Amino acid sequence: AEAIAKKKEEAIAKKKEEDEKKKAAKEAENAKKAVELAAVAESKQRAEAESTTSGLDVQWDVEGVGVSLDIWRQTNAGGAPKVVVWLHGGGWKFGTHHTMPSFLRSLVEAGYAIASVGYRKSGTAKFPACLHDCKTVLRWLRSTDAHGLDTKSITVIGNSAGG
Repeated sequence: AEAIAKKKEEAIAKKKEEDEKKKAAKEAENAKKAVELAAVAESKQRAEAESTTSGLDVQWDVEGVGVSLDIWRQTNAGGAPKVVVWLHGGGWKFGTHHTMPSFLRSLVEAGYAIASVGYRKSGTAKFPACLHDCKTVLRWLRSTDAHGLDTKSITVIGNSAGG
């Protein structure tokens, strides 16, 4: 009976060891897949960066607070692109102008420039300061040709607070 119990324990230990090896192999396979997916994502981001300029982070000072603007556009397109000003959502309290929804990427691919406004949030400045920042961006865009944009007609779009 003791020999049978010992063989049973050995079989259980062997099975446990095999299961742990399988688990380790599966984890290694998943890690390899994650690295491959990350490489694909990075490659896509690099390709996108070659065709667009993102995060120009134009900054100016309003009442001692830095306000910024990102401009996304095709870098290899000829001529001055028309401008779409993007006001991100977030109830004037949250959000960032550094992210660009996918539908805006399609506008960039179609030849438009996206000017994404980094307006002051309501926790930093009293309403309507955020609107003043948005108007300041429009005035600035109309007054400069530093980025080679067609600012004769500017479209303004947004979502949530910005919409």
